[in-house]
Amino acid sequence: MQEIAMSGSGGGRDDNTPLNISSRPSGGGGSAGGPAGGDPCAIFQQAPLNSPRPSVVSTLSIGDVLTVELNSTGVRPVLEVHAPAGIAGSLTHTGHVQIIDCIRVGNRYVAEVIGRSGAAVNLQVRPA
Repeated sequence: MQEIAMSGSGGGRDDNTPLNISSRPSGGGGSAGGPAGGDPCAIFQQAPLNSPRPSVVSTLSIGDVLTVELNSTGVRPVLEVHAPAGIAGSLTHTGHVQIIDCIRVGNRYVAEVIGRSGAAVNLQVRPA
C-alpha cells in the first residue's frame, strides 16, 4: 500500500478547483505504479470521521467497510461516509479534495473502520 501524505500551508486549492488527473493513463496495466509514475487516484489515507451521527456510529464496529459518496447538491461538494444504517458522517481531512476530484472522473472509494471510541471514528480510506 502507498500512503499519500499531503502537507503544506497557504496557497491551497478550494473544493471547486479540479485536480488535473485527466491526462493519466487509463486501463491496461498489470504493473503496480510506484510513487513517481503512480496513479494519483490510488489513494490510501487514514482520516477521522467528521460530523459523526451518533445513531449511525453506534452501529459501527472495527473492520466494517463503508462507502464514500460524493454529494454535490450544496454550495461545496461533501464526501459522505455511508453505512448500512445511513450516513455516518463526512470526510474533510487533508487530501479530501483529491478524493473528490478522483470520484468525479469515475473512481470509487471505501472507508474501513480502524478505530472507534464513542462517537470518534478513525477510518482507512482506499479505492473500492
